[in-house]
Amino acid sequence: MKALITLSLAIFATSVFAQSASPWRSVDEIARTAGRASNLEGRVITISTTHAQNATQAINDAIVASNRAGGGRVVIPRGLFHTGPIVLLSNVNLHLEEGAVLRFSTNPREYTPLQNTRWESIDSTCIKPMIYAYKQTNVAITGPGTLDGQASTANWWRERVEGQSVAHRRDSLFPSFIRLYGCRNVLIEGVTILNAPFWVVHLAASERVVVRNCRIRSGYNGITIEGTTSGASRNVFVDDCEINSPRLQNVLHIRANPSLGSVVEDIHLRSIRAGSSSHAIFFAERQSDTVVKGSHVPTIRNISLENITSRGSRYALFIDGLTNGVFARNVTIRNSTFEGIRAESLNRIFGTENVTFVNTTFTNDPTYKSVGTLREMTNEERRRIAEQRRREFLQQQQQR
Repeated sequence: MKALITLSLAIFATSVFAQSASPWRSVDEIARTAGRASNLEGRVITISTTHAQNATQAINDAIVASNRAGGGRVVIPRGLFHTGPIVLLSNVNLHLEEGAVLRFSTNPREYTPLQNTRWESIDSTCIKPMIYAYKQTNVAITGPGTLDGQASTANWWRERVEGQSVAHRRDSLFPSFIRLYGCRNVLIEGVTILNAPFWVVHLAASERVVVRNCRIRSGYNGITIEGTTSGASRNVFVDDCEINSPRLQNVLHIRANPSLGSVVEDIHLRSIRAGSSSHAIFFAERQSDTVVKGSHVPTIRNISLENITSRGSRYALFIDGLTNGVFARNVTIRNSTFEGIRAESLNRIFGTENVTFVNTTFTNDPTYKSVGTLREMTNEERRRIAEQRRREFLQQQQQR
C-alpha cells in the first residue's frame, strides 16, 4: 500500500467538468443581493444589553419589525446574550459585532412547539433549529461575533455518548444550528460557530447561498445539503472557512432521499481548512438512515472542491452511488491535500460519472488500525475515538 498518492487525472471520467466559466464569479453578486435591503441606512435595530439574560423575544421582535419595514439589520452588540431559537425573515441581516456572543439555551422545552422541518432527509415534525428560516429571501448572518450552541455531554450530547437511539423520540432530536429550508439569496459571513448540537449549517431546497470566512469549531457535519420534492438545492458556495470539530463526521454532506427524487447541483467549496473527521471530507449518500428504499432516482451534479486541506478522515471522498445507474455526475477536486486517511482505498466511489482529480494528494495514516465502519463500532470504541479527537482539538486551541 502506498502511503502517498498524488492524482492529476480523471477517474470514471470521459470529460472534465467545464472550468471556462468559473461559477465563483456570481458569489459577490449573491452576497450583495442577500444583504442589500438589510444595509439600508437608518434601518438598524440594536439589541439592548438589558435583554442579555434572555434576548429571545427582543431578537425575534426586532427581526419581525425589520421585515415589516422592508428590511433592516438586527445588531447584537459586544457582550454575552442568552437566547432561545431565532427565526430569520426576508431582507433581514442578523449582525454580530466584534465581541458579541449569542449563547443558545440547552433546554429542549425552549425549542417547542414542534414544527414542520427536515430530519434525516425526510419531512417531519420535530424540535426547532437554533436559527431557522423557511421560504425566505435575502437573509444574512454576518459579523465577527460568536454563535455558541453550548452543546456538551451534559446536555444535547448525553444520549449520543451513552449510545442510545433517539431517532424515534421527537422530543430528543438534536436541533440543527442553522437550518434554511426553501430559502434564496443567503449570506453567512464572518461568524464563529461553537458547540453545535447536531448539523451546523443545514440547507434544504435552498439556492444562491454563500458561506464565507467562517469558523466552525464544533458539530457533527459542517455543511449539509439536500433537495426536496418542493425544490432543488443549488448554487451554494463555501469559501475560506475553517471546519475543525472534535466530533466532526463530514465536512460536506449531501443527502438524497430515494423516495423523493431530489436534486442537489452546483455546489462549490474553496479554501477550506478541515481538521479530522470520523467519516469523510465529502460524503454523498443516496439514502438516509431512516429511508432506505424508494422508486425515484436522486441527482447530484456539478460539485467542486478546490484548495481543501484535511488532517485526517476515514475516506477523503465517499460517494454512495447507485449500483445499477448513475447517481452523481461531474465531481472535481483540485489543488487539495487529504492527510491521515484511514481507509486503504483512500476513497469509496461508485455509481458516479465524471470524477476528476487535479493536483490532489492523498496520504494514508500508517498508524491506524481499522475497527470497522462507524456504524459497526461499539459504543466504547466510539467514545474512545471521540475522546482522542477532543484532546487533539483542545491541544490545537491551546496552541493558537
